[in-house]
Amino acid sequence: MWECMISETRKGRHKRSNEEKPSPSRDAPLELQLAGIRRDRTSQLEKLRAAAQRSRRRESEAEAPSDAGYRLKQLYSRASQDLASLASQLAQHNGLRQFSATFSTRAPPLELRMLLPELEASIETLLSSLSSCSEEIALLQVPSETRLATLRDAVCSYLRSEHEDAKGHFHEQCTHMRALRSVSPLTSPMTMPVLPKKLSGLGSPELSYMKEPGPSSVSTRSSPEMPEFTLEEFKLDEDSEAEDAPPFAAVMS
Repeated sequence: MWECMISETRKGRHKRSNEEKPSPSRDAPLELQLAGIRRDRTSQLEKLRAAAQRSRRRESEAEAPSDAGYRLKQLYSRASQDLASLASQLAQHNGLRQFSATFSTRAPPLELRMLLPELEASIETLLSSLSSCSEEIALLQVPSETRLATLRDAVCSYLRSEHEDAKGHFHEQCTHMRALRSVSPLTSPMTMPVLPKKLSGLGSPELSYMKEPGPSSVSTRSSPEMPEFTLEEFKLDEDSEAEDAPPFAAVMS
């Protein structure tokens, strides 16, 4: 009986030891799977690092062209504003020319004559600004054989063409207005060079004849002597004038 109990106990211990041992068939695939996950993560991190390095390299290489592109955008924006203002002011200048050519016997209003010199000066300023913009664009340093270089050349050519056209129209209008002034100075909107200066001085408190004389402008010459009159002579003159004057009734009649 004791032998049977001992044999059963040994069988139970052997069975429990077999159950506690891990099975090699289950653990091997799990270890292989974890190793594959580790390798996948490592390769992904390496790819991310390489992509970040490539992006930083591209940014450093494209830093100078991006500055040139931003500067090109600024200059083109300023040139576009100059072109819009130039077109508007050239239209006003052409309207004054057409007014003078159509109404050859009618003098233009004084406001138009005063506006013309300021308008021509503003047009010349816009032309010079447009020319400087095109020159700055032509001097931009960009990599050759790139889209930015092609864009720079195209913008520069366009601005130069527009500048030449506007300058030609303005010169033609000014020449025609000078011809109209030589034919009829009174009815031309283009006044003589001295007239705007005189008109601008009207009503100004800084005119020479309204200025108070300073210490340096005081005259040192003696004033002419005034004739002396006596009271008796003054009374005699009044009496003689009263005698010669007609009576009040005769005047009223």
